[in-house]
Amino acid sequence: MMEAIRGSFILGAVIAAAFAGAAGAETYKVSDVGTLATILAEKANPGDVVEIQPGTYYLDRAKIPVLRSGTVEAPIVIKGVVEDGKRPVLDASKYNIQRGIFYIEEPTHDLLIEDLEFCNAWGGGREGKEQPRNAAGVYIIGSNITLRNCKVHHSENGLFSTHESDFVLVDSCDIGFNGRELGVGERFRTHNFYFNSKHQMVKNSYVHVATDSENFKSWGRNNIFAFNWVDE
Repeated sequence: MMEAIRGSFILGAVIAAAFAGAAGAETYKVSDVGTLATILAEKANPGDVVEIQPGTYYLDRAKIPVLRSGTVEAPIVIKGVVEDGKRPVLDASKYNIQRGIFYIEEPTHDLLIEDLEFCNAWGGGREGKEQPRNAAGVYIIGSNITLRNCKVHHSENGLFSTHESDFVLVDSCDIGFNGRELGVGERFRTHNFYFNSKHQMVKNSYVHVATDSENFKSWGRNNIFAFNWVDE
């Protein structure tokens, strides 16, 4: 229990630090998938803010690898610019996704992702190369990762984290209409949440309508699931 509480303070520090800024930090204004992928894989540094401009962005690749790390004091912030109440949308309906629209690899750490919408992440069933059929809006292997005020829907998994990941916080998100049975004879289904992190917290979120599957499934070591609205 003490480890879980300690983790909650670390996760809270990530959120608070996002507003503090860092000396020399840059703000990137992004309006295409290619530029976003380059910044998240090669350029972003602690304290930088990546602002995704309003609109719908259709993926033209199997994933957007997130390889750059922040610090607890100065996380990298990846945020959507909300216009008329609408978040920017990362839509994978035109491409088979390899694990996640955002694929947060190990040892990536200290990220804040907010005000974005992720949808239609499937590993197969479309033209092009078939990927493992366990795709997610966000696939997390890294640590100290916060998602806030995001929406994830109509994907094989809404959010997925592996056992290597640690201190994952989901706050004030809308996770719904994800999950499906993966074909005749296959042994598993996908879910709104499929979490395996060492420490994980889901709070103040709307979790609903897990298609043919589960709203919240976790093999994680320490779980805090609090103040959420769960439907169906």
